[in-house]
Amino acid sequence: MENSNLDTQIPTAILHDSDEGIAIRVKKAYEYYLAGSYRETLDLLLNDTTLNKIPYVLVLIGNCYKNLSDTNKAMKYWYQSIENGAGEHAAYLNIGNVLYAQKKGNEAIKFWTQAFALKPEDPVVNLNLAVAYRTKGYRIKSTRFFERYLRFKTNEIDKEYLTVKENILTLRARVEQCYRKLYDYKNNGDLRAISTLYAKMISIYANLPNAYLNLANIFLIDKNYEKALEFFLIVYKNFTYNSQILWNIANLYEMEGKKADAFCFYRRCERLFNKNSGKYQQIISKLNAFSYSAVTTAAKEEFVKRAQEYEENNLYEDALIEYENAYYATIGESPDIQEQIERLKKYINPEPFVIAALYNKINSYLNLKKYSACIELCDRIVLLADINSKESLFAVRCKTECKRLLVARESGGHIR
Repeated sequence: MENSNLDTQIPTAILHDSDEGIAIRVKKAYEYYLAGSYRETLDLLLNDTTLNKIPYVLVLIGNCYKNLSDTNKAMKYWYQSIENGAGEHAAYLNIGNVLYAQKKGNEAIKFWTQAFALKPEDPVVNLNLAVAYRTKGYRIKSTRFFERYLRFKTNEIDKEYLTVKENILTLRARVEQCYRKLYDYKNNGDLRAISTLYAKMISIYANLPNAYLNLANIFLIDKNYEKALEFFLIVYKNFTYNSQILWNIANLYEMEGKKADAFCFYRRCERLFNKNSGKYQQIISKLNAFSYSAVTTAAKEEFVKRAQEYEENNLYEDALIEYENAYYATIGESPDIQEQIERLKKYINPEPFVIAALYNKINSYLNLKKYSACIELCDRIVLLADINSKESLFAVRCKTECKRLLVARESGGHIR
């Protein structure tokens, strides 16, 4: 896969929140659009002041102009869609497509990431981000987006999908060969050979949390503290982490004389360790020794500056750490920093936020008897959530009931 998919996107389920009259007019315009009658679509939409302020209609207008080769007007309406609602992922996706075609990769990734935060199961967004991050050399990010693409590409299994899947399977097979060799090295206790093999594995396939963690521990045993810190941070930024990893990072920052960073990571540890444990008492002792003398106003400003620089380069995990450092370094409330932290969490791992938003809409859709729309919500929840989560199990039951109610409605039967 050498190029991102730069086709314009339009949401297909666009009528659920509209009243009947608006829905009919939009549906007519949408049929013109699908037939390639872009001028007729524009005539219908631009002359209807009720419609041309609705975010998804603005996306449709922008798409018409894009298909008529007027990119400037297309961008104008996509930006308007965002200003009017900020919920149309197609607007962010399409803007990103244009920016990427204009060789503005960082800006394109920013908009694609915002689209991803709204609809993380969109295979186009995931594939575009995978390709863009690969171009920038961010291998872990790229690999994880390729994996998401394969997970969510459930329809139209095309040549592109098969190519990505074949490449991923080939790389995983090579890594598996390396894993088999590890047993011999472990039996011999050859740390140098083990670390070399782990390094080879992550050079083949970037998304290997255990390999990074094992390398970090090997560097720690070998007293290569600089490399140990580097690899512990990779684990912390990109993968599930635990209290011991945070403790190691805090200790290593302290050993390097980076008191402000160490203080912030000890504060992270404070929230995770049991208050009755000996390790917790050590953490409190460390924090008391540092006090807030280690975290000056200049240090907080440096954290924020670093965060902003990371964001400019689409390194959102790194930016999140720095904003969190600024938060831990702050005495009292810091709503501006907290806002940045929540925004970046949605950029990095949007599924929990999207699932919660969808889950909260279910009762409203049921009360309004919008059963088809509710089924779509439930399908998205099942796709995004863990199979045995309460949200997924509830969505399966709700979808079954909505289908029963639709059948009863269509047959003219009594709905209880």
